[in-house]
Amino acid sequence: SKHRYRGATRVGTLHGFTLLELMVAVAIAAILAASAGPSLVDLIAAQRVKTVTFDFYSGLLFARSAAITRNTVVAITPRDGDFANGWDIRVGSTVLRSQFGIGRVAVSVPAGVTFAYDQDGRLTSPGRYDVRLTASGNLMVATRCVSVGPGGRASIRIDANRDGNCFNG
Repeated sequence: SKHRYRGATRVGTLHGFTLLELMVAVAIAAILAASAGPSLVDLIAAQRVKTVTFDFYSGLLFARSAAITRNTVVAITPRDGDFANGWDIRVGSTVLRSQFGIGRVAVSVPAGVTFAYDQDGRLTSPGRYDVRLTASGNLMVATRCVSVGPGGRASIRIDANRDGNCFNG
């Protein structure tokens, strides 16, 4: 007599993965993740630079507007002596707005420059100044510049060709 075991199935109707198939799938996923890792790091670094650039630009716009509206001098001062740590927008000793820095973004400001706007919306130190923002330790991320002209207007430029000059593309 033939004995059939209860719960036995034919090989062709089994469902699921073998251990070997699972190991191959995990290996492929690991290779894809490893290849995507560096570009993801660059993307995050680029986003940090972009965010700090826009924050600094909008801080300049706010300070200029506040100077015109209040008919007084409004200054942007770095936190702890470095714009990378953030900045305060002040009228005298009164802080109108503060911005905290985002880590791993270097902010290079020309030496001795004070960003302060007078009641006409012009810089109190006439000239054209470029603030360079870079990803600390990551040369793959394009430098961004916030340029402030003598009239006080700010603009954002990107060093897309990575030659150190934000004004030629």
